Amino acid sequence: MFDSDFERTKEFLRGKLPDYLRSRGIKPEEPFNCLNPLHPDHRLCMSYNPHSKCVQCYGCNANYDLFALIGLDYGLTDFNAQYNKACELFLGKNPVSVHERPLNFENAGAATFGLRKEPTFELKRDNFEVRADRPERTGAAPSFTPLYPPRAPTEIVEGFKHQTPPAANFSPEREDKSYSSQPAAGGAVFGLSSNHYRQNSNTFISSSNERNYTELSEGKYNYADYLRQVAAKASHTEFFKYHGLSDDIVSRFHLGYDESFAAGADAHTGEQILWRAVIFPYSDFGYTVYNCDAAARDKYRKRGVAGIFNEEALQYDGPIFICDDELDALTLESLNFHALTLATPAAAHTLLEQCAKTMHSERIFYICIHEVGAGAECVKALCAGFYNLKIPFKKVDAAFPYGSLNEALLEARDKLTYRLKHLEEMLTFTTTPVVRQSEEYFLIEDPASLSRLQLSPYLYALCAPCTVLRRTLRLIMQERLCQLYTVTTPTAWQFICHELDDSATGNNTILTFESFPNARAVLLKNTTPPEALEEINYALCALRMQKESNFTLVIDMTVFAPQDHAELMRKLQTLSQELNCGLLLLCPLSDEEWSHSLCVQSLHISQSEDGNELIFKSSALNGRPLNFTRYAEL
Repeated sequence: MFDSDFERTKEFLRGKLPDYLRSRGIKPEEPFNCLNPLHPDHRLCMSYNPHSKCVQCYGCNANYDLFALIGLDYGLTDFNAQYNKACELFLGKNPVSVHERPLNFENAGAATFGLRKEPTFELKRDNFEVRADRPERTGAAPSFTPLYPPRAPTEIVEGFKHQTPPAANFSPEREDKSYSSQPAAGGAVFGLSSNHYRQNSNTFISSSNERNYTELSEGKYNYADYLRQVAAKASHTEFFKYHGLSDDIVSRFHLGYDESFAAGADAHTGEQILWRAVIFPYSDFGYTVYNCDAAARDKYRKRGVAGIFNEEALQYDGPIFICDDELDALTLESLNFHALTLATPAAAHTLLEQCAKTMHSERIFYICIHEVGAGAECVKALCAGFYNLKIPFKKVDAAFPYGSLNEALLEARDKLTYRLKHLEEMLTFTTTPVVRQSEEYFLIEDPASLSRLQLSPYLYALCAPCTVLRRTLRLIMQERLCQLYTVTTPTAWQFICHELDDSATGNNTILTFESFPNARAVLLKNTTPPEALEEINYALCALRMQKESNFTLVIDMTVFAPQDHAELMRKLQTLSQELNCGLLLLCPLSDEEWSHSLCVQSLHISQSEDGNELIFKSSALNGRPLNFTRYAEL
């Protein structure tokens, strides 16, 4: 590649730093946390400078361009590897060769930490037996004194001078541990040649994360020894048991415990911060640290190359859950569901690449990530990627109403299990939309409509004392303007028909129906709701088969037990719509509330003081009052 082409490409890639920050869930137009792994200050002290195309921290003076950040994230010390990775990310290809002559590493792809004459603060070294010497101020070294033990032997790696990493979580009691075999768990190790540290025989976790990293294999650090040590201490903490994780899950995922994890230095005192922490390994080359202190605000650390937690889940068909964190993923795995976690928003691209390589026809992804901050960008990237790959996916809140899946497991394990087993059924649940129909409703709004009783196929109700109900029905029957069939008992039917025959003399009343051929009765043999409904259904079907259509069916609710009225009215409502027939209910005053909720119209009936008038009070569907009176002969 010609130098001019290389310079143009390099400047183009350096200008892509804002896009790279966004892929990590960072907004370049706003201040954010320092990206220097040796600077534990959690204030928003780093910002992007569009003029220099770098990010700079005003706390530690760390200054990174795109290539330096890629080197930190992917463990790449050589600028050629950083440049190739940048080309892959933003150009979709790797150049065959960057250029033939050696590069000036001080200016190309290096992380510089502001060459100041004096550091802003001096870190205390009381905890160490010997004070470490300040490292040389090169393009890849910090300007403040790191919290390392006495300086270890150095080696020359491709133009850089590096220190051999110290023992994990260094303390004076562990001084006799071998530096060369122990990964630096207290801080991310960058700029270390894997030719020296990575050994194929030094394997602890066999993971699908161990893919053929052609461009990364030379920059990853092997944490196998450290992970093996902390896994042996997993039984020293109650954290896993408290969070509902079985010993089988702890053993299967090689979870560990470190009682003195070195989390960095205090920003004010410079003293080393130690955590009681649990370890979630991703592979031999990366892991996540979780602070066991429930009251601590500072909870997480990432070490090494941590992309996808439990990437083995991608080997299976069926549903796969993408969770917020490792604890939620392990929660689902303990319930026999496949789940994984993304270490950073940028890992979404790694997941999509893996999905593109291994397509499964029966696979569906359930995204359980909270869409807040960086999570929103991650969900957006996943949804766009799955859509382009034509992979089924759905966004779900499986933990509702709890804050996390692990909390749901602890508080309501059975409910969470049921929800997950019936997840697709619950996700396909739909509500009924409002459909506009040009349907005409017939309402009883005056004496004439009361006499004709032209009803829509719904329930109607007359609510009054029993004597007033019978008197109202007699008046309708006397009008002879409609055909009535009354469902009642023999005794109640006699009360309704009382004084129908004016030819009765003396003390005897003759009940005859011949004078009123429009009045008929369906006499019930049993007043229990199931048997009564069966008889009503039978009578309606029989009348329709005889081509009787111009009639009104009246149901005397006063003959049923009061406790059965609500159930009976609900089932009559369904029957009315199934048979497309309007039903008029004679309800006692105790049923008035139910009649208002189940009937298309409910009329309250009362008598005037002299008994000569019946007063009807009702309302239309829009609440407009429909009140009228009817003269009643004595």
